[in-house]
Formats: sequence, C-alpha cells, structure tokens
Amino acid sequence: MTGIFACNKDVQPAIPEKGDISKINFYSSSDVLALYNMGGIGLFIDSPVSKRSAFTPFLNLSSKPQKMEYPMVYSSMRGIVYTSIRAGMHQFRFSYMVPDTTITMEGITPCRMLMDTAFSADRGVETLLWLADKPLAAENQEPAFQLLSIRLNETVKIDTNTVALYILHQAADAGRLRCSRVLPDGRLSTDQLPQKLPYGQATDVILFNIKEASNGLLGLRFYDTVTGEELVNTAIPANGGHGYVLAVQGFRNEHQFKIPVSVNEDKTVNYSTKSLTANLRSSLRQLW
Repeated sequence: MTGIFACNKDVQPAIPEKGDISKINFYSSSDVLALYNMGGIGLFIDSPVSKRSAFTPFLNLSSKPQKMEYPMVYSSMRGIVYTSIRAGMHQFRFSYMVPDTTITMEGITPCRMLMDTAFSADRGVETLLWLADKPLAAENQEPAFQLLSIRLNETVKIDTNTVALYILHQAADAGRLRCSRVLPDGRLSTDQLPQKLPYGQATDVILFNIKEASNGLLGLRFYDTVTGEELVNTAIPANGGHGYVLAVQGFRNEHQFKIPVSVNEDKTVNYSTKSLTANLRSSLRQLW
C-alpha cells in the first residue's frame, strides 16, 4: 500500500481516466463518540481523490452539534452529498485527532488509530459508509468501531406512489432483529422485511406503496428475534418518490467506556470512564 493521503472537499475532484469513479458519503453514527468533547476523527484514504491532498475530512467532536458527516450538507435541502474516489479496493484509516498544543488549538495531531480496514468501491455506485460502535468484547475498555456500508441499488426506479427504504442494523448489543410493518387496518405484516437481520448488515432496497400508509406514515416494529421483545417502534414518511435509510442504532443496555477527556502539554491524553445509558432507537436519513 502506498502512503496514506487525505481527501479535500474544497476543490473539484480530479476525474480519473474513463470516469472510473465511485461516490462515497461518510457518516459517524457512534454514540460513544458523541461522549467526546474535544478533537475529532480524521479519515485517511490510500489514494488522493482530488488535485490537492493536504487536508483530511475531519469529523469535529468538540463542536455542538458535532459535525459527523463528510461531505457536509450546507443547504436546507434534504439529501445526502457524495465525494468521488477511484473505483476499486481502498484502505480506510480512521484516527482520533487531538489539539496540538505545540502550535495552536486549531492544529490537530493523530492520537489513536480507531480503525484500519479495506473497502471495495464499485464503479458508478453511490455508497454510504458509517463509522459505528462495534459490539463489546468487555466492559470498561476503550471503545471499538466498525465500518458499515450500504451500496445503493442503481437499477431501482420509483414513482410518486412509491417509497424506497433500506434498513441497517447498527445497534451493537441488540442481537438479531425481526421486523414487521403496520398495515392500514392495524395488522402486522412481515412481507419483504428482514426476520433475522444481524448487526452490521443492511437490507437491499424495499419498495412500499404510499396507499399502504396510515396518517402519512408507514409504521415499523423491530423485535428481538429470540425473545420476541419489541425493541423499537418507529415509522417512515409515506413521501412518494423519495428514498430513506432507517438505522436501528444505540445500545440496548447501559455500558461504560474509557474516553479521552483532556490533553497534556506533551501531547499525551488523559482518559476517564463514562457511562452510556441505554438508548436503543431508530434514525432516518433521506437519500433523495
């Protein structure tokens, strides 16, 4: 592997020969990282995606609200923005970055590698990448993370009577999920929906007719596959012609993690144990 370069949103990307590119969006859905109050996450890729490679996409953890997406959306229009990379296999490195006290508080210096993983970007495909909390090996440890992905189905065609949905399981301690949909008459249906969805996996696109909605919503229920316990009660808008990603995320139980709380003059980092309360829930992102 060659040296790790950074990608930059502020310039137009250099389009590789013959348009051999893939579209990527990066998003941090980690509840553990939401506990951090300084520094940020630097994302490094093994090949430059623009003519300039001096900067890195930076997910700021010290700002409120935290900036957790790259590229950032600066308009009021809902939707997901993508950056271009060459199609093919790439190495992604997520590093925790802290203020570099030897220069200015605006400077950053790598502190700890959070994740180093390979990922294949398909030509012409829009891919969503999540930096998510990984299932725990033991309590009271530094947190671990995993890169999750959804490759959007480019062959799907929808009209104003149809809603497209992807379901992503990123709840680290929730086990396998079973899903049902609420029909207009109140009955539950499992048609098209996953019944044993494991952590880290996503469904292919699911299409719903907006005529099957109630009060403008398509209701969804998520259950523990083993016990049958209802874990999440949620819904998506019956907004014809649009697509969504619904993620089941958070933690089913309370956990404790070692997280950075301050940085010393010699650049060493001080850690403290903090609790993350049970917060299992759903989150929705609009694709188009």
